[in-house]
Amino acid sequence: MASAGRLAFSLVLVTLIQVGHGLNGQFFWHVTDFHLDVNYSTNGNPTKMCWRTNTINDMELSKYGNYKCDSPYTLVQESVKAMQRFSDKLEPDFILWTGDDKAHVSESNFNEDVVVDLIANLTTTLSEAFPNSPLVPVLGNHDYYPTHMMPPRKTDMYTRVSDLWSKWLGEDVILFRNGGYYSVDLPNKVKMIVLNTVFYYKKNSLINADRDDDPAGQFKWLESVLSQARSQGRKTYITSHVPPGVFERHICKGGFQWFHDKYNKRYISIVNDYHDVIIAQFFAHQHSDTFRIIYSPLGCPVSYILIAPSITPWNTTLAQVGPNNPGVRKIYYNQATGQISNYEQFYFDLNNTTNSWSLEYSARDSYQLDGDITPLALHRLASQLENSVNRTVFDRYYLYNTVSFQSPSECDAECQRYQYCAVSNVDFTAFEKCRSGAAGNASHASGIFVAVLCDIDNAIDGHRLFESLGDDIKIINDLLLCSERLKRKKKK
Repeated sequence: MASAGRLAFSLVLVTLIQVGHGLNGQFFWHVTDFHLDVNYSTNGNPTKMCWRTNTINDMELSKYGNYKCDSPYTLVQESVKAMQRFSDKLEPDFILWTGDDKAHVSESNFNEDVVVDLIANLTTTLSEAFPNSPLVPVLGNHDYYPTHMMPPRKTDMYTRVSDLWSKWLGEDVILFRNGGYYSVDLPNKVKMIVLNTVFYYKKNSLINADRDDDPAGQFKWLESVLSQARSQGRKTYITSHVPPGVFERHICKGGFQWFHDKYNKRYISIVNDYHDVIIAQFFAHQHSDTFRIIYSPLGCPVSYILIAPSITPWNTTLAQVGPNNPGVRKIYYNQATGQISNYEQFYFDLNNTTNSWSLEYSARDSYQLDGDITPLALHRLASQLENSVNRTVFDRYYLYNTVSFQSPSECDAECQRYQYCAVSNVDFTAFEKCRSGAAGNASHASGIFVAVLCDIDNAIDGHRLFESLGDDIKIINDLLLCSERLKRKKKK
């Protein structure tokens, strides 16, 4: 157990490290879920994905898109132009592109050649718009033929896509051909770990979750990359398409998850084991704007996931989910440390006749974050989302959840609880306990103080965590409460 002296030294570190939180101008873009539909027609049928049907149901439609349909190419072009415009004549360090490129239409409209050509066209669109910024591309479940069916082995399609992306895959091009995942060193010396989480997706029937503990050996590889980063004193980001946890908008299908439970648990376990080298995680797939917090077994916030909204405005077939406005995300970070300092969400309001992109919100300003985006900062934000008496923060979050499409008044108390539990409980069992009104993660059940000392016996991990916290005086109270709770737990 840590001595009083070591704990006191930890407290001193909290007050001294990172006295400043200013933005230094380094940024990258996160764009996702284009779902480009080349058959979108400005004289189409909105009940048939806005395709022209030559019936009385065809009508004049906006060239920028429709909430019942996927993205026309005009919307794709406008989203890329918005990224250029809001780069303010600066070059982004890289473009994070997290997949799902083809439309939500019948598989009869596709084959392998069509899907590869679609990915090639979007690759060209992004790379020509940002010729000096490397792409960090990710495979989504709609980037394969047949949809979702990604095998955990080498395929011709993985190889063909790797040929399109070879200049950015680097030495891991062979690895990508064997499973669609890789890692790459970013300009800021942080390593980006790109996973293929379609292997863990319930709709991928090529994976037998009962028999296969580690499809394509990806978990073992992930642990090796994280272990190497730790030994080298490096930091990492993790990105993929399909996220772990529970989808926060599919309430009638309570506890709706994308991952198989065993894979969800394994992923959470790995993040817990290596949280000291994972700065942030970036996912997509849901078309919604939200986040997730991963807690240690003792209930301390150790990592977080930022889930970005889609370009497509399509009204999903999942009940109670609804459409969204198109959005792109500009993420600021500290080049020296890799810490995420802020992000700005830009959106295109399809109901607005001005037909232009604008700033929807800044995370720091809208959520009143007083420092970097950290697990602790998002834990505190999540605690405010639980407040059913004063819903000011929750209502703001809920509006952004659909990119300023759905009114917060449409979210009742059950809906609010569901959202909070999804944000704060990535583990499926913990989510169900939270949703039923029982405590989810132990440390935040009270909603008062957060435990930030994840292992009082491990001063090194404690110091790594402190370095990301800043000089907030509340941390002192949090530490004292957490340390006392952990001491009592260990005595038991």
